[in-house]
Amino acid sequence: MLAELTAPRALAPLYGTSWRIWVTIIAGTMAAMALGYFLAARLRPEQITPRKLARLLFAAAVLSVPAAFCVVPLGSLFEPTPLPLDQISSIDDGFGACLIVVALLFMPAAACLAAAAPLCARLLEVAGKDSGSAAGQVLCAGTLGSILGTLAPVHWLLDGVGVRMTLLAGASMPLIAALFLQLAAQSPLSRKA
Repeated sequence: MLAELTAPRALAPLYGTSWRIWVTIIAGTMAAMALGYFLAARLRPEQITPRKLARLLFAAAVLSVPAAFCVVPLGSLFEPTPLPLDQISSIDDGFGACLIVVALLFMPAAACLAAAAPLCARLLEVAGKDSGSAAGQVLCAGTLGSILGTLAPVHWLLDGVGVRMTLLAGASMPLIAALFLQLAAQSPLSRKA
C-alpha cells in the first residue's frame, strides 16, 4: 500500500494526477497481486520453507528500490511528443506510458509481496495452525500492514521526507522481515523444531 499510494505522487510530474492515472496504478497493483497469489498457489507444500519466504521478501525489497530512482528517467522515455493544438484530436494523459512505468517499477515487488501471503499461511499450517486460522492470521496481519502503509505516506512520510525516501522506506520493510526470517531459520531453536 505504501508504494501504491506513493506512486501517484512519483508519477505526477510526468502524467498528472487524473483519475485514469490513479486507476492505472491501482489496477496494476491488483494485477501484480493476483499474479503473486497465483504463482504462490502453484508451489507444492514441501517447497515452502522459511528460507524461501525470506528470499521472496528480499526479492520484493530489491525490486522496490528502482522505483525510488527510475520513475522520472524511465517515464521520460515514454512521454508523448508534443503536437500543435490543431492536430490534437484527443487528450493523451499518459495512460499507456504510465502503465508501462507501473508494470516495470511497481508490479514486480507487489507480485512478490502478494506471493508471500500464501507462503506465510502454509508455514503457519506446518507449525500446527488449522488452515482457516492460518489464513485468518495472515489476512489480519496483511490488513493491519495495509492500514499502516496507507496512513504512513499520506500523513507522515511524503511531506516529511519526500517521494524517494518514502519508497525506500517501503523497500526496507520486506528487507527487515527477510533478515528476521533468515536469522530465525538459522537459530538453534528452529533447527530443533
